[in-house]
This record gives sequence, C-alpha cells and structure tokens, in this order.
Amino acid sequence: MIFNLVSKDRIREVGPDRACVEWLMRCGAVVKFKNYERWQKDYNSLPPGDFEKYRIEMVDCTDSAVMSVGFRHFQNCNEVRWVRLKNAMYVTDEAVAKLEYLHSSLQHLEIVSCGNVSDKGLMSLQPLEHLKYLLLYNLPEVKDKEGCLRILREAFPECTIEYPENVTGKNKQDEKKT
Repeated sequence: MIFNLVSKDRIREVGPDRACVEWLMRCGAVVKFKNYERWQKDYNSLPPGDFEKYRIEMVDCTDSAVMSVGFRHFQNCNEVRWVRLKNAMYVTDEAVAKLEYLHSSLQHLEIVSCGNVSDKGLMSLQPLEHLKYLLLYNLPEVKDKEGCLRILREAFPECTIEYPENVTGKNKQDEKKT
C-alpha cells in the first residue's frame, strides 16, 4: 500500500504528471508520454529533469498493484487519453470512480479481469464525458451486464462499448436499425 500513497510534497516538487508516473511505475504499470513513441517500462530510465515537458498520454496497468488510494495521483494529469486496467487485482469500484480525475481527457478505457469491479464501479464511469471507446471483459462482480450496458449506452451515445458478446456504439446501433 505504501507505493500507492500520494505525496503532496512530491507533486509540488516535480508536478502532477511526473509524480503520477513515479506512482504508476512503482506499482508495475507502464506509461507513454505525449509526443514520444516508446513506452516507459523502467523506473530508472525516467528522464531526470525538465518534468513539465513530459505529459502522460497512455497508461497500461496490466498486472500492476495500483489501488484506489493511489488514483488521486491522476488529479491534474490533463493529457491522459488512454488507460488499460487489466488483471489489476487491487482495482475496486472506488478506484474506477476516481478515474473521474481524467474526465476532461480520457477517450479510451479498458477494464479487463478486475475481479473487484462491480456494477457500481461501471456506473461511476458516467462523468467521463469524452470517452470514445470502452472495453469491459471478465468482470465477475458485475451482476447486471445488460442494465449496465443500457445505462452506459445512454451516457455515452458516441462511444463504442464492447463487453463479451455485446458490442455497441453509434455504428453498431445504426447497423441494428437497418
């Protein structure tokens, strides 16, 4: 849990994006900076200075130890447009709700094999106003998949939502009408 704690002093020292990258990488996630081709996988290879130049664009939390207390790191990270939460065993409904910090930028979200995410967590996604793609898969605590999909479709009419055997979005809905 210590890896997930938010340090306001560190955020003041290096800025929100750098502090967030440090948290993510300590927990086993990888990140990609805006305008850079390669993913940052090694904490020790992070650029040593000029922190304001490096803005997080993409986050892959596959098999990581990120947990809800650390999601406050996303606050003021205004360029994150793509997030994958896959096999992240500590991700809960509370963590998913904190993705609201990314409401102004997040366009692509994948929540896959996160066994602690339920219907409540999926419903908390509604503030993500710019979401264009949502992948949901292997979420055993989601009990009313159809109900969740119906509400998410209404919340995100321009978003393609994929859930096993259920693909929806502006294009898929239009195909069903004809």
